[in-house]
Amino acid sequence: QLYRSFRDRGNPTLKTTLAVMKALGINLTANVQSTSC
Repeated sequence: QLYRSFRDRGNPTLKTTLAVMKALGINLTANVQSTSC
């Protein structure tokens, strides 16, 4: 399943990607981009 998700024609879902990241001990964070006007 994992190989199929991440191959060239695969289409991993966010759920799959987050599960892999969790298993590897990787955290995903989002930051607000500051705007300079």
